[in-house]
Amino acid sequence: MPMRDIETYHFWVGHVPVEIAGEYFVEAVDTSDDPDDPTPLSPFAIDQNVEYYDHDFLEYGWGDAPSLLELFQGYSYAEQWGEELAARCEAARLKDVNFFAFINEEEIEEPKSVRKEQYWLQYMGTIKVKI
Repeated sequence: MPMRDIETYHFWVGHVPVEIAGEYFVEAVDTSDDPDDPTPLSPFAIDQNVEYYDHDFLEYGWGDAPSLLELFQGYSYAEQWGEELAARCEAARLKDVNFFAFINEEEIEEPKSVRKEQYWLQYMGTIKVKI
């Protein structure tokens, strides 16, 4: 199978309390009533209504930064998607963004925005990246 030169990623931005940001993608949550058939999911997987996604195709970050571009700095291909994502956030008038995530588009069929008591994630669409 030939390698692709371009990948498409789903992007989210949001506000997630620092104390739960790292656990949002990895903490297993048992959603099954059957003890013989537990379905461990991360809160992110539950929010996106998927049972599984490959963590190898996911990247996320959080923190306090003076600008969104500085928040994105240092992450894979940020020089290709950072300005576009920041512009989309500005156009959507999003405030208090301290968190972002992106994953290969093949991992989540129907990405969605989420608003919960402790956090919110806004789905920002896809961006193509040359790899």
